[in-house]
Amino acid sequence: MFVRNDDISREFFDTMVDLWDSHPNQTEVYLKVKKVLPGIPGYLCDQGSAIYMLMTQKDRWLPRVYLEERYHINRYWKDEKDNLDNYMEERETWRNDGNHPPFIMHFCGCALCYMKYSEDFDECQRQHDRAFNFANNQIIRDLGFMHRNLSSSEVVPIIR
Repeated sequence: MFVRNDDISREFFDTMVDLWDSHPNQTEVYLKVKKVLPGIPGYLCDQGSAIYMLMTQKDRWLPRVYLEERYHINRYWKDEKDNLDNYMEERETWRNDGNHPPFIMHFCGCALCYMKYSEDFDECQRQHDRAFNFANNQIIRDLGFMHRNLSSSEVVPIIR
C-alpha cells in the first residue's frame, strides 16, 4: 500500500483506527470485517481493514484512492528468482499484467536478514545480488550501460 502524506491519508488512517477501536473485543471487529472479506487471514490486518473501508464506504473513499490491480507491487524473492532473466529479455513488452516485474522484490525473513548461515543463505545472497543488478539495470540502461548478466557486477556499454 502506497500512501501520500496528506490530510486525506491521515483521515483514512484515523478512520481505520476508529474501526479497530469500535469494539473492545478485536474478535468482534475481525468478524465484522470477515463478513465483507471472507478471504482475509485469521487476524485483523491493515490491508484487510483498508479494503473493508473501501468496500463499505465507497462514496467516501473510492474517489480519493487509486487501487492498483494490474500488476504485483511486491513479491517474495523465492517467487521471482527464476523470472528475472525473462524480465530482462522482455523489457519492451512489460504490460503491467501481473506477469512482469514487481515494483518491489522483498527478502524479508531470508537468511540474510537474520545474518546467520542456513541452507538458504548462499542462494538468498546470490538472488539478492541478481535482484540488485536487475534493479540497477533499470537505471544505468538509460545511461547506455547494463550488467553483463544478472549474476555479474560487471557493467558493460550497450551496443546499439
